[in-house]
Amino acid sequence: EFDVLARITTAVEGKKCIFLAEKKYIRLIPPTTAMIITNEELSKELSDKPVGLCICNEPKGIYFIILNHLAKKSRVKKPTTIGENCSISDKASVAAVDVVIGNNVTIEEFACVNEGSVIGDNCIIRAGAQVSVQDFNFFQYKGSTYPLEHTGATILGDNVDIGYHAQIGRALYEYSQTRIGDNCKIANYAAIGHDSIIGNNTNIYANVMIGGNVSIGNDSHIYMS
Repeated sequence: EFDVLARITTAVEGKKCIFLAEKKYIRLIPPTTAMIITNEELSKELSDKPVGLCICNEPKGIYFIILNHLAKKSRVKKPTTIGENCSISDKASVAAVDVVIGNNVTIEEFACVNEGSVIGDNCIIRAGAQVSVQDFNFFQYKGSTYPLEHTGATILGDNVDIGYHAQIGRALYEYSQTRIGDNCKIANYAAIGHDSIIGNNTNIYANVMIGGNVSIGNDSHIYMS
């Protein structure tokens, strides 16, 4: 039995199911591992591990097949809640469930706030911006390419400004987060990948591209492109 799927290096509570595709990662297997998806060759290196083994030809692909399957299983989604004194354009799109919007929030025309979004007070989502998008994240299995289903949260702190056509990726796992800190300003056409953490009081200028799983500290400035 396992509680969560996670990569070997991800720190998360509960018993983990992980995949192992390369020998060099054996030494990193955490003690909380309950199940390992791996190939037959590597399984021989794990005889001393008190874990369950799923042996297959493509462990990484099988891992993500399972992740996608679990992501599509039905779970209770709470209706979207919107705070006081918000200004939301009738041309904007806000998901009907799994969104929490704070007070004094402005969402301009053609902006899109997707499921998994938590938006703090006094934020501005400018025209064309997208929050909590299904990020560009794919995996290979049996010669074909499949998209990964993202089910985590995208959290904007207070006083955040998301510029025109900027894009914020949704976290991959249900227990993980993409987080934009308080007082952050994200300029036009910037893109921030899934599971990235942006510290407080940070300015990200136009056309900046930040990949997934990136951490940026407080009071940072990342300039154009």
